[in-house]
Parts: sequence; structure tokens; C-alpha cells
Amino acid sequence: MKKTICVILIVCVIAALFSLHKDTDKSSIFRLHIIANSNSESDQSVKLLVRDAILDVERQLFKEKTVEDAKDARNLLMQNAKMLHTAAQERLSENGKAYSVKLSVGTYAFPDKTYGDTTYPAGDYNALRVVLGDGKGENWWCVMFPPLCITNDTDAKNYDNTADTPVEFKSIFGGLGKWFSDLFNIG
Repeated sequence: MKKTICVILIVCVIAALFSLHKDTDKSSIFRLHIIANSNSESDQSVKLLVRDAILDVERQLFKEKTVEDAKDARNLLMQNAKMLHTAAQERLSENGKAYSVKLSVGTYAFPDKTYGDTTYPAGDYNALRVVLGDGKGENWWCVMFPPLCITNDTDAKNYDNTADTPVEFKSIFGGLGKWFSDLFNIG
């Protein structure tokens, strides 16, 4: 009887895990990825200023034109790539940086990231990548569509990924192992 109950519980747990798993439709997301020239304090600071300039342009463009999906966002931003590039280059120049800005659109790998109540799982996403100079520094990323970087109630500065915040990973299977061990008094 105990084995039957255990098997039923295992099946229920597995079913619950599969029902909780929700694939993100990555084609409905367009991300931003900015890579600093280096990890020097100066290059990291200017990376955030470039971020602000890029987001200011995005904010302006999204006010002027209706953007309904990631494809619209990508197209609008690429139609205005020169404006994005100019804004980034001006920020570098204003801060005494003589290195280049390279914009590219493609599919790039991103780690798990949570914005408010929404978690975007690790994986490959369409994105605008902005590489500053040698592109050997820490990076910053956000979601351009849906426009999480530029919402009125959320300042992009709240999404600074360069902070030394420890990341803790927990496995649900580790917890299940302990639960089964406790259930059968193993160990």
C-alpha cells in the first residue's frame, strides 16, 4: 500500500512539474545586450550612459509609432539604427572615449533573467547587440519588447546586471530527494 501511494505521489509530482513548465515564445521577445569595452570603472560607467542613450531613443520611437510585437520593435529600431548608433557614439565622445560602437541584430544566448514577476529562461533570443570598443567587459541586458526597459514605472537603472549580486541556484530535484528520503526514513 505504501509503495502504491508513493508511486501515485511520484506521478502527481511529475505531472505538476510538467504543468508548471511554460515555454516562452522567444519569437515574441526582442532583447537588448550592451557589452562594455572593458571592466574598468570608466568603461563600465560609460556603458550605462550608452544604455541610457539607447533607451532614450527607443522610448522616443515607441511614443511616435505603435509597436505591437517583437517584429515591429526590431524593424522600427533597425530603421532607426543610425539614430541609435549616433546616440551611443555621442555618449562615448562626451565622456572622452574614442572607441567604436558596433550595432548588430541577431540571435544571441542569454541567461535566466527576472523582471518583476516575469522570468525569461536562459536561451537564444533575437536581440540588438551593442558592442563598445573591444567588447571585453561586463555586459548589461534587458527586454526591448515587450518594453520592459522603458516602462514608466520602472527605471532601466533598476536592471543593472553589473552589480555583484550573488546568484543562488536551487534544484527542485534536490528537494524531492530529501522529501523521499524523509518519507521512507532513508539515510
